[in-house]
Amino acid sequence: MTILDVSNLNDIRIIYTRSKDLGFAEVILHEGLACISGEVGGNPRYGILVCDLADPEDPVLIQSLRVLGLGPISRVRAPGNFNLEVEVAGSLLLVAGGGRLSATSIIDLGRAELVVSLFATEDAVHVAWDGRLAVVSGGDLTLFDASVQPRVVRLRTLETLGDARGIFVRDALAYVADSGAGLTIIRLQ
Repeated sequence: MTILDVSNLNDIRIIYTRSKDLGFAEVILHEGLACISGEVGGNPRYGILVCDLADPEDPVLIQSLRVLGLGPISRVRAPGNFNLEVEVAGSLLLVAGGGRLSATSIIDLGRAELVVSLFATEDAVHVAWDGRLAVVSGGDLTLFDASVQPRVVRLRTLETLGDARGIFVRDALAYVADSGAGLTIIRLQ
């Protein structure tokens, strides 16, 4: 993990770096915490590391969460797609991997517990949250209502023209890296 000081764009500096044998895949910042997922390599066994960033020059690992309820990666994919993707949605840590969406309560990090694990699409590995909807992509899109926590409800699956990969959701629009079909934008309401 590397933390950069970008307060002066003409003088970007590394203020912290920590090498790790396990490759990190994604980082999400939430209320002074960094939730970091590790590479999966075909089996989602590594989970999520949670670091306190009160002092960004000296982050402190406060919890290592094993993500439960995920299935194995369904097929060989391009490099970079064997990752757990993570999103913090209120009091839930949403993790997509192995075709499923796992929601873990993080109200008390010392007692983090699986709330629900729901099937998305066979190759689901990406997740985005807009404050109400959790959208999982991987092949197609699957929409989940995560507005009444800790409840998460599967709503529906949407097909895309390509093979949905990365996703970003804002203002009821899903921006999908749709493989050979390019950028696909879908209105979610």
